[in-house]
Amino acid sequence: MKRVRFDYNKLLVETFLDNFTRTYKTFCEDNGILCRYQAYGTPFLMGMLDGYMIPDIPESNNWIYSAEMKDSTWQWSQSHGYMTWNLYASAGAHLSGKKITSCETMTNVRGVFKTTLEDIKQHDDMNFITGINHSVLHGYNYSPKDAPFPGWIRYGSYFSEQNTWWKHLSSWVDYNARLSYVFQNSQADKSIAILGPTSDLWGDKGLKRGPFHTEPEYLYRMWEPISQLGYSCDYINQNVLANAKVKDGVLIYGDMNFKLLVLANLESVDIKLAKTLKDFVASGGKVVVIDGLPDKSLGYGDYQANDAVISRIMTDIQSNYTSSIISVNSPNSIEKLFSWTEEVLKKS
Repeated sequence: MKRVRFDYNKLLVETFLDNFTRTYKTFCEDNGILCRYQAYGTPFLMGMLDGYMIPDIPESNNWIYSAEMKDSTWQWSQSHGYMTWNLYASAGAHLSGKKITSCETMTNVRGVFKTTLEDIKQHDDMNFITGINHSVLHGYNYSPKDAPFPGWIRYGSYFSEQNTWWKHLSSWVDYNARLSYVFQNSQADKSIAILGPTSDLWGDKGLKRGPFHTEPEYLYRMWEPISQLGYSCDYINQNVLANAKVKDGVLIYGDMNFKLLVLANLESVDIKLAKTLKDFVASGGKVVVIDGLPDKSLGYGDYQANDAVISRIMTDIQSNYTSSIISVNSPNSIEKLFSWTEEVLKKS
């Protein structure tokens, strides 16, 4: 049943991307305009990374107050997932050679009038850290001059000349513009590629957004300690790894060169991916394997024969390329994720 469910959801994603996303991109091209697209969705995620690799400008969406802000400590709601969208939007841009990664910035439905410039800068900085380099403010609302205070308002942050900090806003805008210019004219350098069990989730639970964001819990928190330890990562999918090139222990996809691959709780993989994985370790590449190498193929068709191929390749990797494999167990808790990540990177 899981294999059939995977095939069904894979078909849904491919059909959606072909009949909506690529059709929309073609429409934009035919009319001489750039294609800007938000590939996350609710209640389903329709191939988020593949979707983000299609448009001219992949766009994410960050939220203020999705989690409580306490003692000036920046926090975000993992179940909501917007930082995950940032990471996939920027990865889509990096992998497809796009210079701009946009974001519908400062979306806000809880604390419209309590939002401070400090809050805005904190969220803006985290956008930059996760690869955003073009902010579309949400929002500045049109309001007639004769509208009584505080004017016409929709949800979003209160960017208005009637806001008490309006006269200081230009300082943050200038800061954002300078960083955006630098990052838009730079080449991303990500040494680590992380591959999670999205395909397994398609078979287990379908395309629901919640499980993707939170299973396994540590997966979309790893970028935080990785960044804090001085490294940087992109989240990839099976299509990217299967079609990557290998040279001298480096995974190459487009302009990106990954020296370390993290396989996070994968159970099932495509045969082409398995072959790329073997080529990678054979060339000296390093792979962090969390909770074991995958041992099954994807999909229902010829699954017994395909499982046998996967098993042979993984056995070969385990037997002949032990120096390339760093096997670890999942972290015991999110509270221990930093020390766990630090130890894993030392081994790598």
